[in-house]
Amino acid sequence: MATDRCPTRGLERADWMRREAAEWADAGRGDIAAHCLTVAGSIEERDFAGRPLLALMGAGKG
Repeated sequence: MATDRCPTRGLERADWMRREAAEWADAGRGDIAAHCLTVAGSIEERDFAGRPLLALMGAGKG
């Protein structure tokens, strides 16, 4: 939906995907919005897992 280009990596890309999800949801396309949110979550999870302190803090989950 957005005319700007998607950032290539990191949390900027996750943020962009979340904005895209909101736009798709507003347009009534919940299926695409859900996909964008899934991708954003995966990016954030991967990015945060690569940070030592955050990885250690998340080690107790699940």
